[in-house]
Amino acid sequence: MFTIVGVDESGYGPNLGPLVITATIWRRKQRYEPADLWRWFSPVVSSLDGNRPVRHQRSVARNEAKSDLIVDDSKEVYASGRGWDRLNRAVNCFISMAGRANHLSSVRNETSEMLYRRSIWEVVNLYENLDDTKRPWTTLPEKAVFTDHTDHGQSEVLRQLQVCFQDAQLELPEFWCDIIHPERFNALLKQAGNKATVLSRRSLALIRHALESTQSHEVLVLCDKHGGRRYYMELLQQTFHDMDVLCEEELPSCSRYTMRASEARWKIEFQNHAEHHFPVALSSMLAKYVRELFMKQFNTYWCSKFPDLRETAGYPADAKRFWGQIQPMVQELGIDKDQLWRRR
Repeated sequence: MFTIVGVDESGYGPNLGPLVITATIWRRKQRYEPADLWRWFSPVVSSLDGNRPVRHQRSVARNEAKSDLIVDDSKEVYASGRGWDRLNRAVNCFISMAGRANHLSSVRNETSEMLYRRSIWEVVNLYENLDDTKRPWTTLPEKAVFTDHTDHGQSEVLRQLQVCFQDAQLELPEFWCDIIHPERFNALLKQAGNKATVLSRRSLALIRHALESTQSHEVLVLCDKHGGRRYYMELLQQTFHDMDVLCEEELPSCSRYTMRASEARWKIEFQNHAEHHFPVALSSMLAKYVRELFMKQFNTYWCSKFPDLRETAGYPADAKRFWGQIQPMVQELGIDKDQLWRRR
């Protein structure tokens, strides 16, 4: 069994809302390359530009046709409130393929309506429990359900995805997620000293946890670089302490390592703009999607307290405006600032 893992995050920069780290796991009995995923899913998946190793790229207008899914860097797919439909559509369609069973035969026996009606929390594996503050904005969003199952165009996309998985002889993917709300983030920051180390430690811990039960001797892990970090050797040795970690190269553009234990031989790469790899792009989109669900819940709660309050995406400049407006209520409710505000 050969496994490729794509890892990315959303919410590294904001002061409000969670940092979300996700991993998507793709298994196949025969060895394959990351670029093969673009080719295998090309009947139904497109990227936003012409830099993906797939069939001849189409224009953005054509890419957004109802029959297609867009997979790309989440910052390109969804930004400033635009692109939610295409983010929602792609994430939900791929999640609908995961988690129900280990084999495609079981999925093919399900109706499209059954695939759509599940909450993503039935499919996405959560690493560690969420913060136990029981605040309304930190609980799992109840409305995180799949999109309209009466959308016949989307039903056709699901059928095409099933065929793509079958033709490529791919196992159904796994999705893993670590949701780090401000209180936990601040505690981790105090331990680590800087947020780049928080991101690296939590990403590697998520990878190890997700792959603990893997039967794959060969694993390729693809990650976006963490805050510009170039050297990961010490962090890898700490997390994968039972494996021999060898450095292949540590360059500004890419850092590559090999990890070995018994018959297992894993490779892990940290690349600039790793979202050009399909597994990383989809992880990026899932992370963004999950963070946006929590930010919607966060904004709904506080805007119900202040009718004239504008929603926030949580990034520093606007976060200060938002925090200044809700601070009197925060004090009145006896909420510690660390439960809301990330220190870095």
